Amino acid sequence: MEKLDPSLTGDRFAPDSSTDTGLESLYDPDDPHRGPYIYFIEKIEKHFQSYRGRRLGDEDFRARHGKKVWDNHRLGKEIAKTILTLRHESQLLYIYNQIQNDPDDEVSPGLGIPERMIAVPRGPSSRPSWVDGSVFVPAYSVRETMSRAWEDNGTREKLEAKGFTDVEELVTWVEKMGDPAVTTPLKWGPSQMKHFRITKTWREEIEA
Repeated sequence: MEKLDPSLTGDRFAPDSSTDTGLESLYDPDDPHRGPYIYFIEKIEKHFQSYRGRRLGDEDFRARHGKKVWDNHRLGKEIAKTILTLRHESQLLYIYNQIQNDPDDEVSPGLGIPERMIAVPRGPSSRPSWVDGSVFVPAYSVRETMSRAWEDNGTREKLEAKGFTDVEELVTWVEKMGDPAVTTPLKWGPSQMKHFRITKTWREEIEA
């Protein structure tokens, strides 16, 4: 990110951001998981929407370049959809690992469920990506995996120690991973919160 804009250093988005460099802090207490990447993407989108609004309001410009602007707008949405698809598939792989990860990991706490309990379909345990040229995506059932884990006495005991009381809470933890609006017994870590925030930005670009 710093290669595109050297001024967007990570420390400018930290709660205790220093002003020694002369650059203003970009930390937003209402959006604490916004980092350099998200800020940069949203800034570009705002500039484009502002430019499009001004230019398409100019009758002469609209007559000469309106089609090109709209074509580029549609292309931008297609690119955003592709990126969102890749983010979703990346999330599937990420969650597959988080299900097994150590619950005491401070950056990306997981559920500590053994891989042997992850419910995969009969046949291939992965499928091709929906985006040409991307990697294969693991195939598994979240709900069935959580049910298996809850039925296993040893695993259930560990999950109960983290505050979980039933399968539904486990499913919610997985399906809503990183969403600050959702409360679960095991809090998500910084990595999971940032992943959710980035995906939110790309989804908003499509809906704009």
